[in-house]
Amino acid sequence: MTQATTARTLDDIAAEGHVFSIIAMDQRNTLRRMFTAAGLDASDDDLRIAKADVARVLTPAASGLLSDPTYGVPAITEAKALAPDCGLLIAAEPAERRSYQGEPRTHRDPDLNAQWVLDQGGDALKFFLQLRADRPAAAPGQPDLVAEGLAVCEEIVRDGRATGIPVVIENLVYPLPG
Repeated sequence: MTQATTARTLDDIAAEGHVFSIIAMDQRNTLRRMFTAAGLDASDDDLRIAKADVARVLTPAASGLLSDPTYGVPAITEAKALAPDCGLLIAAEPAERRSYQGEPRTHRDPDLNAQWVLDQGGDALKFFLQLRADRPAAAPGQPDLVAEGLAVCEEIVRDGRATGIPVVIENLVYPLPG
């Protein structure tokens, strides 16, 4: 592993005037479903090619590109498809999603840390979190899903600060069961 020699900042993924124009292309299974909905049976190679093509065509007009480590980052790096002035955000959430009684349960893969993002050439770590701050309090013996999610975010932010890389938390509010 290499260590960062220069701390990254949000400026690395922002345009002039601190404006963010970020292309989100970190979908994996969702992108495959989009291909299927269009009548195409997409292979892993098709996903890699699509992600490199999107990067090559759109990143000259973007301040950042959000990509996944499975298909996007390797394909974009190999094709040298990222525009020189475009920052790279790397999705660092686990591929496996957990749940508790129909609600998302946040967890972290400790291998997908800030240094891992830097080692892949990333300028920022992106973490996807599903959280309902208005969720009813956990009953005795049940996990506090809000506290768990916030604790994971705090851990990721601390890791980013210690490593010198910004962290972007993407929160999706989900419907409560029932």
